[in-house]
Amino acid sequence: MKNVDSYLAEEYAKVDEFIEAKYTAAALAGLALHGNQTDVSMIRKFFETSEPTAISSDIRLQAVKYLRRFGNATDAELALQIAKAAPLELGGSVVREEALKTAVALAPGMTDIATELINSDEVDFVRAGVGAIWNEEPDMVKNILFPLLQHPKAEMRRLAVAYFITRYPKEQLEGILREYMELPTYYYNVVCWLDRALYSPAALVPAYKKRFQKEIGNLDSWCVVRKTSLNAPSH
Repeated sequence: MKNVDSYLAEEYAKVDEFIEAKYTAAALAGLALHGNQTDVSMIRKFFETSEPTAISSDIRLQAVKYLRRFGNATDAELALQIAKAAPLELGGSVVREEALKTAVALAPGMTDIATELINSDEVDFVRAGVGAIWNEEPDMVKNILFPLLQHPKAEMRRLAVAYFITRYPKEQLEGILREYMELPTYYYNVVCWLDRALYSPAALVPAYKKRFQKEIGNLDSWCVVRKTSLNAPSH
C-alpha cells in the first residue's frame, strides 16, 4: 500500500501539472493573439513532442489557433493530423473542430487536404472539406462531390446537396438530378431534395432552403471566404 507521503506527492504533482497546463495555455493564447511568425517553429515542435490528453486539450487548442494565424500551407497536413488524433471527450472535440478549420484555412480550394477530408467517413471532416471547396467553380467540384449523393449516411448526402442547390444554376442542377436518377440505384430523399429546390413554387423555395440549412448545420463557418448563403436565390 502507498504511504501518506507518496500519495500526497502524487496528488500534488497532478495539481502542479494542471496549473502548469493552464499557464501554458494562457501563454499560447497570448501568442495566438499578439505573437508573430518567429514562434512558428516552436509551435510545430510542440505538436511533435506532445500527446493529446485531457489535460493538454486547452494547450493544443491555443496552439492550433496560433498555427491558423501564422502557419502556412505546409502546416495544413499537421493540422489535419491533429484533428484525427484529438479525442472526442474532455475538450478534444473543440480541438478537432479548430484543427479542421485550420487545415482548411491554410490549404483552401481543390487541394489534397480537401480531397482527403471529403473522402473521409466522418461528417465533421466532410463538412470541412465541402467548406474548403465551396467557392471553387462548380464544374471543378462536381466529380468530387457527386459521389457523396450515394453515400450511405444521410448527413453526407445532405452536404453534397447543399452545395449543388446553392452553387448550381437551375439548368445545371436539372442535369445533376437527371444524371443521379440514371444511376442503377439512388436515394429517394436526394431526389426529393433536388426536386424541391428546382420545382417548388417560388414562394416556398426560400423557406425550403432555410430548413435545409438548419438540417445540415452552419456550413458557412467552415468556408474560408464569405460565400452565398443557402437562403439566397439560386443563380
